[in-house]
Amino acid sequence: MKFTFTPESRPLEGFTIKRAIYRGGFGEVYYAKSDAGREVALKLLQNNADIELRGVQQCLNLSHPNLVTIFDVRQDGDGDHWIVMEYVSGLTLDTVLKNSPNGLPMETVRKWLQGMTDGLSYLHSRGLVHRDMKPANVFMENGVVKIGDVGLSKCISPSRHSAQTQSVGTVHYMAPEVAKGKYGREVDVYAMGIILYEMLTGELPFDGESTGEILMKHLSEEPDLEKLPPRLKGVVANALMKDPSERYSSVEALNRAFGQAVLGVSSEPEKSTHQPEQAEQLKATSQSVSPKSSAPNAGLFLMNTLAGVLKGGLAGLVIDYLVALLGIRVVSPELFVLLGAIAGVLWQRRRIRASQTGSKRVVQTTRVQAPRKFPQAASRSADAFGSLFAAVPISALLIACLAVLKPTLLGTSSQLESLDLGLLGMFFTVTVLASWVILLVPYFRKELRKGKKVSSVNFALAGVVIGVAAYGVEKFLMVEHLGKPSEGMFTQLGDHFLVNNGMPSICGYIAFFAAFLGFRNWQLMTSPFRAKRFSVGAVIVTVFVAWLATAIFTFPSEIAVAWGVIIACVTQLAAPLSERPSRHRRAQ
Repeated sequence: MKFTFTPESRPLEGFTIKRAIYRGGFGEVYYAKSDAGREVALKLLQNNADIELRGVQQCLNLSHPNLVTIFDVRQDGDGDHWIVMEYVSGLTLDTVLKNSPNGLPMETVRKWLQGMTDGLSYLHSRGLVHRDMKPANVFMENGVVKIGDVGLSKCISPSRHSAQTQSVGTVHYMAPEVAKGKYGREVDVYAMGIILYEMLTGELPFDGESTGEILMKHLSEEPDLEKLPPRLKGVVANALMKDPSERYSSVEALNRAFGQAVLGVSSEPEKSTHQPEQAEQLKATSQSVSPKSSAPNAGLFLMNTLAGVLKGGLAGLVIDYLVALLGIRVVSPELFVLLGAIAGVLWQRRRIRASQTGSKRVVQTTRVQAPRKFPQAASRSADAFGSLFAAVPISALLIACLAVLKPTLLGTSSQLESLDLGLLGMFFTVTVLASWVILLVPYFRKELRKGKKVSSVNFALAGVVIGVAAYGVEKFLMVEHLGKPSEGMFTQLGDHFLVNNGMPSICGYIAFFAAFLGFRNWQLMTSPFRAKRFSVGAVIVTVFVAWLATAIFTFPSEIAVAWGVIIACVTQLAAPLSERPSRHRRAQ
């Protein structure tokens, strides 16, 4: 393929062409360097220059990480127009698909789709439609997806698919309504559906020997969805509806539906499996055993815990409102609500315990307090099982509060609709697993039965297990962002980096959780003979330990601190608590 300009030529003042990149229906693209040494892409407009120039005027002020930036429009001495653009050195999605004829891994599909969604969402918010979304126009550089030819590709350009049309866009990715001259954001949604189908299967949904044949398939035939995973068929089918009004209303809606389908999220809530008769039986059993095993039954606990969250959360809102009236804004309002919710939980737990033990005081005061004995095997197993059971709903309630109060931590914006379900699922799973490990480690050590402190090495080793599990959950749920990594003292262990492409590596997870669990005295927080069920000071110390772990080992600090708060609360609230003898009983 012969290009107009050779390497080292200077057709445009201030730039030296290094090599040719691409030739299409619009003209030619070159890789060049400015006199200051900046790498740029120069696009020489040869055909349909007026259409291109009208489009580029709308794109000069666009700036988004997922869009190829347009710097300027220049005219050379011959009157030809050049567009000076950002040079992207990464591979195009078209090249990636060529190298993967059977489709891409789900994690890779999600990364490409998320980047394209973010770029198109920004474009649509500015009242612009790309109109030529195709794999050849999408790049990935250093893990960042970038969309090229923004608002400029007004005529067809060759790709690995040779069929072309004179309408705006590439025929293989062209929505049916384009044939009627209708362009809206639904055109980009349709093209995204085609690209999604191609990424999943490695094939195009509509192909043929000629342009006319392909266009007719777009207008009249339904795509073959049998090649798609069952839970993704509905998502792609909706994006490829012939009627634009029946498609997803936006690319964000398409991406959100895809993410939910990948995770298998169900819209119907799960029903409780506990029957009233079982609750009564549990209640009767708890009253017949010794005070050390008189924890409230699960159903009553859940109901009162939820009531505590609601009451305490409302109290926190009132406090925040009063503080706002005084003009004081030292602490974020979310903190008042979260602390109020925790206080509400504790208040409800205290009421339940008081109501259950009040009727026994007369009998208990006549007893001689026996020396403290550590729980026997059966009692310890029952306590452990009850703690594990309680940790799940407590984690769910506290994480729900966190998601409502701080959606930016688990999503991309301050709106609940932006919550990353993969990140939310990962946060919940790791919280529950870490809480279970912290609660169980003492029960399997002989030191506890002898009244001694369980070594921190045991918790550090448990942290290694949690780190491996967290990495596995992240990969399974295809989580892409945990927040900005900290500037820790150690960025790598040996030859292994703790963070790769903005995400913790398996070594990063292991280092953080081993330090987080190993530095903290969890036995003091979860002992059945601790002074009180919940200590705010213990939460503060745990948060400091989580932050300290990120100061030593590079790890996203915000998510680490959030884990510290939630895990500290869950372990204290779920751990069993034995009643202490009163002064009156000790005197006797």
